[in-house]
Amino acid sequence: MTLSSPNIILLPGLVPGNITPFLSLLKSLKVPPVVIIVTESSCVDNLKNLTGLPNVYIHALAEPHELADQQNVACDIRLYQWYKFNFALKILQRLESQYSFVANRIFKLRFDYLYSNPSSLVSELIDNSPIVDDILFCESDRIFFGSRLTLFSLRHFLDVAVTLFLNKIDYFYP
Repeated sequence: MTLSSPNIILLPGLVPGNITPFLSLLKSLKVPPVVIIVTESSCVDNLKNLTGLPNVYIHALAEPHELADQQNVACDIRLYQWYKFNFALKILQRLESQYSFVANRIFKLRFDYLYSNPSSLVSELIDNSPIVDDILFCESDRIFFGSRLTLFSLRHFLDVAVTLFLNKIDYFYP
């Protein structure tokens, strides 16, 4: 694989049975981005339509130690997506090292999200120009993108969420 400042899509979380909207989005791109999916083993069958697509990396948390680590670190099922987000960033770091590239824009997306303006997302996905650090572009608290530095700074969100929000039902967290 030869990649130069590629855009990256991270999909941490559960995978619904119908991923057709995401497939349509992905197939509309002339140059496919790197896609990193971190999910649970029960969802792997839902990804069969992605086999054969270039630059798609799937990791299913299946080993007992991985699932136990997710439960211990995230502490609450509502925070599991942030554990998987961190895991996806670790996979990205390994890919960067293995293939000697540095990610440009990193997108945190979801399979089950209805995009209000998909053409806007497509234009951002194909744009390889550098973007300013410390700015997070959000469509919601679950769909966002930014520079590599900005997205890697969010790897600590899970620690903050567990510390501040766990067992406090009056507090909101994504």
